[in-house]
Amino acid sequence: MKTNKRNYILGVMLTIIIIIAVVLAAVTAKSSTPLKGNEEYAVGIDVSSHNGEIDWKTVAENTEFAIIRAGYRGYGEVGAITEDKLFAENLKNALKENIPVGVYFYTQATNETEAEEEAEFVINLLGKSKIDLPVFIDFEYPYDENGNPTGRMFAANLTIEQATANINAFCRKIEKAGFGAGVYSSSNVYINHLNPNDFGKSMCIWVADYNNSVKYTGDYDIWQYSKTGSCAGVNSKYCDMNRWYK
Repeated sequence: MKTNKRNYILGVMLTIIIIIAVVLAAVTAKSSTPLKGNEEYAVGIDVSSHNGEIDWKTVAENTEFAIIRAGYRGYGEVGAITEDKLFAENLKNALKENIPVGVYFYTQATNETEAEEEAEFVINLLGKSKIDLPVFIDFEYPYDENGNPTGRMFAANLTIEQATANINAFCRKIEKAGFGAGVYSSSNVYINHLNPNDFGKSMCIWVADYNNSVKYTGDYDIWQYSKTGSCAGVNSKYCDMNRWYK
């Protein structure tokens, strides 16, 4: 009887410890930022193989953080998941220069199972790599050469509820693996195609808006304010520019 009671108490204590650890991990993930001292915001870039070979030593001297594309899911019916061809090189060299690094994955998940599959793919790519910033799910509806919406998510006619659930599924799996998690999208998508009020409280919100101010009125952490910027060390014509706020 005493043994059973002791085992029960140990079980309860272990459960409490696990819950506390999960909560602390979530809080830590949310609080991980590249901000230094009392600065209002940090300026950083996000890059992919579209930016070509990058001189990360020079980048480290000219920016405060970088978010690197890990991979993407294809637009077609199969929706094959592919690693960004320069991800491993970019991650290795950015970390070597001690740049605060996050990563993102371009989703085309049509349900929560596929979103979790994408998260698992990124987790496996990262392996034992230590990154300071979150793993983001890049949620956007692409357009074809004629300006018409395309892609698997558009074809699936996702509801706001399903789209939001997919994002949460991705982020939950990322956080369970010990990384911070977040979502990237445009003001238009946040306003019209998602329900940010239902996002996990620890998620980092990254919004793209190329106007003078952000039209999305909810809370956000990062503002991608330009897709036609430049950064020394990035040799492509343009580079996405971001501000990370407190």
